[in-house]
Amino acid sequence: MTIVTNSLASTNHAAVHGGYAPFREKLLQAGVKIYELHPKATGLPGEERIRSTLHSKLTVIDRRETIVTTMNFDPVSVKNNAETSLVIRDRAFSEWVLRRANPIALGQVYEVVQSETGQLEWILPGKVDAKTRTAEPGASGARRFTASIVQLLGLGGLF
Repeated sequence: MTIVTNSLASTNHAAVHGGYAPFREKLLQAGVKIYELHPKATGLPGEERIRSTLHSKLTVIDRRETIVTTMNFDPVSVKNNAETSLVIRDRAFSEWVLRRANPIALGQVYEVVQSETGQLEWILPGKVDAKTRTAEPGASGARRFTASIVQLLGLGGLF
């Protein structure tokens, strides 16, 4: 399984990122690959850069089904929110999405990995001698503070 999500620097909701961040270690230990959008990611080739938002989600399953949805994958959203989803069962379309709209293939992500000591690190995939970062790359002190408060107070389930 591969997850591509906003980095702390690219998201428009630092508090929500603070709710997600504590789960990265367990996801990595379970074999999930995690990529976080570079703050300068532009979207599709030729598009102007806009700040990433959390609302839309795109999922490709087994290279044959594509789901475009606005639903958050948490119990509160499933129970209380009115959201929209579109399921497209077309292998050619799913392959197109993976080739054309994939921020990993477009080089617009950091890969989140764990060092041998268990510390999170952010690397730029495919870059030889790329600098490894050991803190949320590109995030301001204010964003780090906001995310940390959510983590410390255990408020992640509220978002």
